[in-house]
Amino acid sequence: MQVREISKEQVHNLTALLEPGYKNNSRPVQPLNGRKIYLYNEKHKN
Repeated sequence: MQVREISKEQVHNLTALLEPGYKNNSRPVQPLNGRKIYLYNEKHKN
């Protein structure tokens, strides 16, 4: 697989039309409904 790059201007153009709540995330926060959240930290793996 090849990594592709885009410029800051391209990122700006892609996000310019988004509503403010979506600019830093792709969708609204969802309720956990009892699910647990785990954080993987490479430095502290067993």
